[in-house]
Order: sequence, then structure tokens, then C-alpha cells
Amino acid sequence: MDYLTSQKHKDIITHFNDLYNVKRKRLEDALKETATHFYLREKYVYKLIFYIPDNFEFYNNLTDANIKKELQTY
Repeated sequence: MDYLTSQKHKDIITHFNDLYNVKRKRLEDALKETATHFYLREKYVYKLIFYIPDNFEFYNNLTDANIKKELQTY
């Protein structure tokens, strides 16, 4: 995977993470908004995040960072 493709994937995953984990939107709504924002299909966004190991690892790192940030605020 080249640099631009991986950067685009990270942008998509970060956008999804902001909607789903930070703003706490439903999974379907977060997928729909992310797909609309990047002109993609919802199924493609879901598969891009959860089926590609590198992308899934990046998503997990984002969610772990969110959890640590929330724990520090308490």
C-alpha cells in the first residue's frame, strides 16, 4: 500500500472514530456520515476499518488513546 492510500485510510478511520467513539453516534449513522463525507459506500468503509489488519490496528490505537484521555480527565 502506498503512502497516499494509507494516509487516506487513516483519514477515513479518524473521521469514523470521531463520530463513533467521541461523539457517540450509532454505528450505522457513523458509517453513513463517513461514507457520505468521503463519497464511498458504507460497506466499503466498514470493511476498510475492520477487515484490513493494519487499519484495524490503527483504529484500536485511536480507541485506546480515547480511553486513556477519558481516564485522565477523572
